[in-house]
Amino acid sequence: MGQHGQTLKPPPRNTPAPIPLLHELKEAYKLWHGALLHVPRMSRYTIGATIDELFIKSISLSLRANFARRDQKRTIIIEISDTLDQLKYFLTILLELKAIQQNRYADIAQRLVKIGGDLGKWLKSLTPNENGGQE
Repeated sequence: MGQHGQTLKPPPRNTPAPIPLLHELKEAYKLWHGALLHVPRMSRYTIGATIDELFIKSISLSLRANFARRDQKRTIIIEISDTLDQLKYFLTILLELKAIQQNRYADIAQRLVKIGGDLGKWLKSLTPNENGGQE
């Protein structure tokens, strides 16, 4: 409450809305972060740490791609895609080791599939069509 009994509102944010891909990566990472606490210690500090690093790298690259010049975006998006493929592969290994619960894996994997689709759309939007223009 303010001085005279009025309700105070937080100041408006001037930050731009996050790109959908970045939002999805953040949400997937939050799921992973919750799951990591339940990964057995031996796997948590080996393959779990690798997965964590790949998530961080994906988020960092997405931020970089978002602010990059158009002619640089394609290369960065391909790098994000490669990182995402590695991430999915290591998560699958973690599941096969029975070091992550099936339901936690499924939730994260579902997000990663959506992220892969978003990456594909973003890449396609940057690919010149047959007439030399952008699609």
